[in-house]
Amino acid sequence: MSGSSSGVITRIYTDTVRTTFRLNGKDGSVPKNGYYELALTHPNYNALFSLGLAAAVNKTSVRIRTDDALNANEHGIVTYIVADY
Repeated sequence: MSGSSSGVITRIYTDTVRTTFRLNGKDGSVPKNGYYELALTHPNYNALFSLGLAAAVNKTSVRIRTDDALNANEHGIVTYIVADY
């Protein structure tokens, strides 16, 4: 079962395997530490990262869809991102 969450992206960081997003108001425990992971191997990584970055810069709310239901033990794994301008 997939999950989703909405808000303004307030933090983005990247490392060698993922880009991680945090939404405003999601700094609690679900998903784990409030973070959503976008794998660098995602087939649509460039478009999703670009959309997330543009939305963050413009403080536009996004909806992040994850592959599994959100829980406190894991970061949300991003399948897609929607922004309405």
